Amino acid sequence: MRKKIENLEDLLLEQANDLYSAKQLQLKALPQLKEYVTSKILRKNIENQIKQTEAQIIRFEEFFNQPVHPHENLEGQCMKSLIQEGNELVELCENEKVRDAAIITAIQHMNHYNIAGFGTAYSYAKELNHSRDARILKDLLENEKDFDELLTELAVKKINSGAIALA
Repeated sequence: MRKKIENLEDLLLEQANDLYSAKQLQLKALPQLKEYVTSKILRKNIENQIKQTEAQIIRFEEFFNQPVHPHENLEGQCMKSLIQEGNELVELCENEKVRDAAIITAIQHMNHYNIAGFGTAYSYAKELNHSRDARILKDLLENEKDFDELLTELAVKKINSGAIALA
């Protein structure tokens, strides 16, 4: 049974546990999506993101490596749904160039969830004057934003144009 949220500290911990679960789910989903990719550059970026996600999980564990931050094993239902919807979208694509564009869409949906979550958790940590936690959460937030920008640039400059040509 999940702990009741009584204050901002509790809300920060709830968000952190959800985000930790989301990152673990994403770590399982990315290699599966990568198997469908035909673009070499997209494949390379997903491989890099898998390594980055592994590093993020280790970095995030620093947050829970304190007695004041108990870790709860949650399974984030939102990220689970985003992954499921992404997989369904990818499976609907019959053309590989359109599928690559759909894979970017699926990954960006996951990233946007993480950006929102890490941004909110970061603001809570700042408000609570938890400077160590705020640094960790800000680093994780910046990693998510950087990958999102990279995917957007890749989509705009390479992937989408191949899918447009099919119309």
